[in-house]
Amino acid sequence: MALYESEHTKFMRELLAKHPEWDEDKLVGRALLWDRKIDLAEQKAFIEAKQTSRPYPYDVNFEQLPASNGPAAPAINKVEDAPK
Repeated sequence: MALYESEHTKFMRELLAKHPEWDEDKLVGRALLWDRKIDLAEQKAFIEAKQTSRPYPYDVNFEQLPASNGPAAPAINKVEDAPK
């Protein structure tokens, strides 16, 4: 064990010694957020669905890049062509 133990560490050790049921709650909370199985097919679908974005999307005079996996969005070249 280390020579130095902070006040916070001592406090947490004492608190967990008084309430041992909190260890089970801690594991349940961890499982809820972190201990998950990875679905590789779903992860692959997310990667394939990712589309490139334009460098500055608000410039209506800038030609739009085609989507990486799908139909190309219509390019807006003039302010008159912009949707109203």
